[in-house]
Amino acid sequence: MELLERVIKIEATLPSLASKSDVDMLRNDMSHMATKVELQALRADFHRDLNMQTWRLIGVCGALVATTYFIATHFGH
Repeated sequence: MELLERVIKIEATLPSLASKSDVDMLRNDMSHMATKVELQALRADFHRDLNMQTWRLIGVCGALVATTYFIATHFGH
């Protein structure tokens, strides 16, 4: 009896399983999504650009402080 019950459960489940055409259709629908490798590359680019922007900002702030100091020490009287 146990084998017959198992076969009945399997046959009841079969209609809800995905077919090869269902999987192919799903792959086609997901073709516009980014892959894990693409997301990792995007993340690396983002971090590199953020690092470059940070150092540019530090450079500009340093130049402004130096200019302000120069003007204050030479033309402050």
